[in-house]
Parts: sequence; C-alpha cells; structure tokens
Amino acid sequence: MIRSEEYLEFIRSRPCATCTRRETVAHHWRTGTDGGTGLKPSDCYALPLCDRCHREAHQYGERTFAAQHRFEPLERMTVYLAEFLMARKGWTAREIKALAEAVLATKTTEGESDE
Repeated sequence: MIRSEEYLEFIRSRPCATCTRRETVAHHWRTGTDGGTGLKPSDCYALPLCDRCHREAHQYGERTFAAQHRFEPLERMTVYLAEFLMARKGWTAREIKALAEAVLATKTTEGESDE
C-alpha cells in the first residue's frame, strides 16, 4: 500500500473530478485497484470528489457513478499523479512516461499465463 498525506492534500486541492466544485475530499477508488473489502486502496488511487459526488459514488457504486458522469477513473488518476509528480516533485514528462511504461509492462506480464 502506498500512503502519502502530501499527495492526498494535492488531491483535495483539485476541483471535483465530475462537477468541478472546489471543496473536495480524497475518494479512494476501489474498483480495479489494490483495495478490497475492509482495505483502503493506495493513495495513488484517490480522486477529488465534492461531498455530493462522494455520497453518490458510495450510494450507486463506483462503476455506475463513473458511467453516469461519463469518465474513466483510472485515466483521471493517472493525470492527477502526473500533475503531482511534475508540480511537487519536479519530475519531467520523460520520467513520467518511463514510469508509466514500466507500470504497463508489469501489468502485461502479470496478465500473461505460463502455458
């Protein structure tokens, strides 16, 4: 699990991912991440949501919520993480691209069978 209060502060400083209201909380997205029942996902899977949208995400479920608002949460999370790394950590676009390629390569390798 990755925990970073600095990153969560950054997420909470962003407008709501769906309605652009300014006051937000960091919603830890569970669907398709490393979270599970009783286990909060890593902070890199957080999205800024206003109180209303945060309640909707829990009330209707994350997949329904994302479909209703027509957005791809994992793509948004990638953009927020890239913005954070560039703005707060001084990473370059090249470094972020290399990290993304490494992560994608790992996901591809994990999905392959040994047949």
